[in-house]
Amino acid sequence: MIGVKMSVEGAGRGVRGIAALGLVVAAVGIVLQRAAGVSMPLVPPGLVLLVVAAALTVFVRWRWAPAFGVLVAVMEAIALGVGGADDLVNSEATGVMLATWVRAIGVVVALVAGVASLRSPARVAHA
Repeated sequence: MIGVKMSVEGAGRGVRGIAALGLVVAAVGIVLQRAAGVSMPLVPPGLVLLVVAAALTVFVRWRWAPAFGVLVAVMEAIALGVGGADDLVNSEATGVMLATWVRAIGVVVALVAGVASLRSPARVAHA
């Protein structure tokens, strides 16, 4: 179409928002795990990293800002795989199991959307 410009920038912001939402959901999962009785520090480092990564993803307009969120999500996925995999199927501690699922779903969403936001072009224009 002649004279029509199409911007993908708005779509990239939407994917960033989904990545940030995934990071926040993972952080909520950590808080729920603590409330369910999982032993952890008073202020879990993973919680701090997830919240900071979500803030960077949303508020920093640098193209590569979501990379920090992807890195944090990868570290959380490793932590879940190493220390929390049993909690995903532990039916004896229902609260812990549900909280771990919330955390895991948040991590997966953050990973997928974070990678997608890094791959989306900054701007595409058609004339």
